[in-house]
Amino acid sequence: MLPFIQLGPLAINTPGLLLLIGFWLAVWLVEREGDRLGLRGTALSGALMVGLVGGLIAARFAFAAAAPAAYIAEPWALLAPTLSALDLPFGLFIGAILFFFDTQRRQIALLPALDALAPTLPLMAFALALAQLAGGDAYGAPANLPWSIYLWDEWRHPTQIYAALAALATLALWWRTRNTPLAPATRLPLLIGALALAQIGIEGLRGDSALLVAGLRTGQIVGLVLLAGCLWVIPKLQPAEK
Repeated sequence: MLPFIQLGPLAINTPGLLLLIGFWLAVWLVEREGDRLGLRGTALSGALMVGLVGGLIAARFAFAAAAPAAYIAEPWALLAPTLSALDLPFGLFIGAILFFFDTQRRQIALLPALDALAPTLPLMAFALALAQLAGGDAYGAPANLPWSIYLWDEWRHPTQIYAALAALATLALWWRTRNTPLAPATRLPLLIGALALAQIGIEGLRGDSALLVAGLRTGQIVGLVLLAGCLWVIPKLQPAEK
């Protein structure tokens, strides 16, 4: 855990820095992929920036809406780079909507844009996992394993490292298939499904999330819904055989 990098009198928030680097790499990658797929890469990266920034703001305000008294007393806390104070599912939802409307405003073809957007998801998931490791968020359940990490006074599953490795594996899947002929927009649900499958397994090893029905955690239920949706939509995107 490394919440801050101290450079003389300057203390840099490590999770925030890692997320910022992830944002920058995602914008760079979507611009490059947009150009490769015959889109206007600069315009597409601009739409992604709108989605990322808008989604981040929405995630913070949605979290604050659940505990308004704390933020009314300290409104500057809204600007704190704290990962645990974000409603990530809501932020992703709002970010996706903003990205969709901004691509339409810029007159960018949606389905190829989704193919260009696909690799940014595992890239951002990798940056998020490293940020969570640096801040001690999304920590694992106690475990006595050769690769356990010592965090919050316990030896634990390194769930953040598991998530980072899963994100890298998903990014490798995209790289191996990026030139494979697929129906437009297929790569996005393919990578979402891979990340969701990893989340179902990793969430079961978490030590900071509550159990819900049938011993499942919130993240596992979200992962199952996403995986089912991806398995349903991928065949729909394939062209019908003549």
